[in-house]
Amino acid sequence: MPPAFAAKGDKKAAKANEPAAAAPAVPAPKVAPVAVAPIPPLDAIWHTWRDNQGRSVDAMFCALTGPFLTLQGRDGKVYHFNGNVLCAEDIEFARQCAAKAKSGTFGQNTVAVAAAEIDRVVGAVLAKHGQQPNPLTSDEQFLKRLYVDAIGRIPTAAERRRSSPTARPTSAPSSSTSSCTRPGTRCRCSTGWPTCSA
Repeated sequence: MPPAFAAKGDKKAAKANEPAAAAPAVPAPKVAPVAVAPIPPLDAIWHTWRDNQGRSVDAMFCALTGPFLTLQGRDGKVYHFNGNVLCAEDIEFARQCAAKAKSGTFGQNTVAVAAAEIDRVVGAVLAKHGQQPNPLTSDEQFLKRLYVDAIGRIPTAAERRRSSPTARPTSAPSSSTSSCTRPGTRCRCSTGWPTCSA
């Protein structure tokens, strides 16, 4: 029998055997990003900044690049604007803050302070989430991680002996210095970092 003349019951049966239409997709609910309160550095310079129209904001000095000033409020909001809109006293204060920031060097004391600041921030975040920091690694584990990250291989036995605290005088270059000056380091960085930034 031609399909055009099929009985009414046959059409109903055929329709019943057709696959059910897919249900319309329900969009996933939008999840708001979790707000993390900023942890200001210990040496943060907080100041009530006023513009030449009398408006004010309590914020931390971040940077002064040419005439442009960058501030961060206590709520984490960042302000980047032409500092010329500030009152004369705050323009001078911004210049003093910039001079103070530039006076720091990468000496041993500066590095120690920076390391302590990183530890403080990481510790604060871990404490907020009820977590404990990992125990300190051994010298041997640290040396292996340093070589794998910098060169892409573990240190040889001779390199391990040279880097031993008992075998190395205090005036000798550290493992981080010697491993980063090897030719393999430059090759590793030139091939590894582009993939990280991609």
